Amino acid sequence: GGGGGKAIMHLDAQPGVLVLGLNPALQRTLVLGSALRIGGVHRAGSVDVRAGGKGQGVAGAISRLQPRRPPTVAQFLGRDESQAGVLVDKALTDLGIGTVTAWFDGTTRTCTTVVSQEGEGGDERGAAPQSTASTELIEPSAHVPQDVVEDLTQQVARVLPNHTALVIAGTAPPGAEGVYARFLKDLVAAEDAGGAAKRICPLVVVDGYKDAPALLTTGRVDVLKINLDELLELTGAASADEGALKLLPALSASETRVDDSEELTTDEGLGELGARRRQWHALHHGAGDGSEGGILAVTAGAAAALVYMRVAEGALRKWELAVPKVQCVNAIGAGDVCTGVFTQRLVDAGFSGSGSGEGGASTVVDCFAWALASASARCCHVRPEDAKLADTFRLRTYVCLKEISVE
Repeated sequence: GGGGGKAIMHLDAQPGVLVLGLNPALQRTLVLGSALRIGGVHRAGSVDVRAGGKGQGVAGAISRLQPRRPPTVAQFLGRDESQAGVLVDKALTDLGIGTVTAWFDGTTRTCTTVVSQEGEGGDERGAAPQSTASTELIEPSAHVPQDVVEDLTQQVARVLPNHTALVIAGTAPPGAEGVYARFLKDLVAAEDAGGAAKRICPLVVVDGYKDAPALLTTGRVDVLKINLDELLELTGAASADEGALKLLPALSASETRVDDSEELTTDEGLGELGARRRQWHALHHGAGDGSEGGILAVTAGAAAALVYMRVAEGALRKWELAVPKVQCVNAIGAGDVCTGVFTQRLVDAGFSGSGSGEGGASTVVDCFAWALASASARCCHVRPEDAKLADTFRLRTYVCLKEISVE
């Protein structure tokens, strides 16, 4: 279909984090009282309908953590007889989440989670026999017309300076390929026009790896959160440490940029970017504690998570965080919760790409520990809002963290 007119904005008076969630969905969760059998007929005991998509999940987590300063989501939504796009927009607004929506004539996809009963047993701390399984069915995304992409790009550029952080979550839909990198390049140009020391947006967080190479070449990514498999695929490394050594130089601690012609995934390209970043950081921030900023947060499901930060002379600091063992009910969207809580806690701690806020590296790692606890709490429930703050506080006590040497 064709374009659907100008973007419609519903913004909170005091906006917080801006989330680019360009691939939304109407999320339906069906809960079965028995095991899921391929080829069988199943009657759901309950159905939950909400706004879905990675960015929307990130925003939901932030709004639950910081309801007095809720986030804003920028998104494309399709209009058709299914009304799925209208339901997504209303669901976000009902949660108090601000929206910057570019509408087009087309379909907003529906994603369906099937939670089935697969076993019994387990306790709140120990490794439990699998009692449920979550199966996700994802519809294809509709093609977004170019005029609608341009519309949302202009609206995002206008509202971004009012926000405390920018989160880029997930992939862009067909028709909007490359738009995430364009957002960052436009941000870079605006900041350069305002002076080398000026940051329009204090913190940029990326959750996703498919667009990561193009995003990292802008020199404007402060935090990259991916899982272990994505890190190894992105860098071609054989281990997390090797991948971090290749990737950390591309996380920003400065206003330096990489030309589009540079090859990010080569050791030479990464090394050149890292050298220029260290030179800029020394010039503008002095020696300090040796930190060059930039965070790589790596999850690995139920296995230990990792945080890497780059320090003086190219060395890395590394922390390992044990993930609480829980009886998982529905893990869909747990990663989005992790990203949302991590971002908001970094903002609350005063972290920015130009500095580590109060407490430095230890505060960053503690923020990620709380994010992991929140994600674990989400796994214990069918619906994300059923995970209470008390659950997070209890599980945080089991997130054991330690600094270890890089191998």
